[in-house]
Amino acid sequence: MKSNEFLSLGNISVFLLGSFFIFLWSGLISSFFFEYPFNIKRLFLSILFGFSLIFLIWTVLCRKEYPDVFHSKRSLSLILLALFFGSVSSAISEFPYKSVQEVGLYSLLLTSSVFFSAADLDENKIVFLVGLFGLGVCLYTFGYAFNYIVHLQFPPENWSLTLYDFSNPRIFNHAQNWLIPLLAFLPLTYDGKYNLLKRLSWLPIVFMYFFLLLSEGRGVALSLLVAIFTTLTLLLQQSKELTLIHVKSFAAGFAIYIILIQLVPLMLGNTAGFEFDRFILENSTSSGRIELWKVTLQSIQENPIFGIGPQHFITLVGAGPGSPHNIILQWTSEWGIPSAICLIILTVWGGVSYLRGLQHRVHSGVLSYKQQLIQISAFTALLSASIHAQVSGVFITPMSQMLMVLVVGYCLNVHFKYRENKKSVPSWIVSILFILLVFFSLAYFSILYWEYFAGNYYTALFDQPNAPRFWKNGAFHN
Repeated sequence: MKSNEFLSLGNISVFLLGSFFIFLWSGLISSFFFEYPFNIKRLFLSILFGFSLIFLIWTVLCRKEYPDVFHSKRSLSLILLALFFGSVSSAISEFPYKSVQEVGLYSLLLTSSVFFSAADLDENKIVFLVGLFGLGVCLYTFGYAFNYIVHLQFPPENWSLTLYDFSNPRIFNHAQNWLIPLLAFLPLTYDGKYNLLKRLSWLPIVFMYFFLLLSEGRGVALSLLVAIFTTLTLLLQQSKELTLIHVKSFAAGFAIYIILIQLVPLMLGNTAGFEFDRFILENSTSSGRIELWKVTLQSIQENPIFGIGPQHFITLVGAGPGSPHNIILQWTSEWGIPSAICLIILTVWGGVSYLRGLQHRVHSGVLSYKQQLIQISAFTALLSASIHAQVSGVFITPMSQMLMVLVVGYCLNVHFKYRENKKSVPSWIVSILFILLVFFSLAYFSILYWEYFAGNYYTALFDQPNAPRFWKNGAFHN
């Protein structure tokens, strides 16, 4: 076949594939305005996901390159061991298909992070992407304003609960761990040519701090405080301006909170206000966490090697929370101690490696001012989310998982971009891991859609309304 014929055939293929994607996307968009059967939406999404995954696989195989994260024998071994124990745990669990589905979910998250790390990224693209998230925060605030105005007609008993009537504050809190550190670099990355944009870029982080006060997110506040202070300690000169952004934004968000949630209700004769004693340790409640942790530790003693099965914590507590509110205890009780050890080593080792690489890049002068801001903010986001995950279900909510892929993928990208003396792993070993991750990722979606089309799409397991946990609060495919 001649090269021009091949190019012509390739162009036709790209055109047809692009047209099909546009058709699927337009179908999803139109579903917001017209009443489609819910199964049709699921069908659109499943086909779109399938083609996207095939495209990613084709891209990697045609280039005969594997993402840099697979070039480490130690990280690859840890991932394979964790998958092995997770697979065995799934097979012997009470609900094997639910366990496989959760293994598939985390395989999908890992695969997505790896592909994101191999993408052609630069800081301008990251600024643009975070700017889109900031626009979303502003639109969210605009929607909340309508809810607030409605409450002006009949002042509620406690105005801080206006957020609860508008959205799920816990899901929002989990996103704040990632977004607040990332939004902090926006006011510093727009130059003098965009003065209006520079001023507007303050709004998202100010609004986020306002919502943090409104939802009384104690865990988020403490995690952010520790993460920002730690970053300032480790990178004093480079993170001063970012810290100042946080201080100013919090002050502005606090002022908005005082005006809207304290003064306006007071003027309308409502004296109910912010419950400051919730932030006093002796008056604070654990929301049942201590009891959950005791149950989890007992489960680990009884099932130390393979755990009780991924996503099976709910079977220990009946109608209670679907998570022990601690990522280490959750993973250990469900996947087993060996798998949890692999996860902990991989996380700590990766985090420390990124920090050391970041310190070297910052002090060696290879990074521009904008690159320093973004990479430092990404580290703060990772640290904040990791701290909060010890007392909350940060890594099991869909919005937080999406942001995790973004931040982890970016950190992997910049870490391996500047790393010297890379050692490659035999391609056949990488291929095994790659096939496993794709298999479990497909299993996640296959089980999901098979259940729904078969009429067995459960949002709960028998009398346990909070299971499966990543469906309870609305997963990304909803």
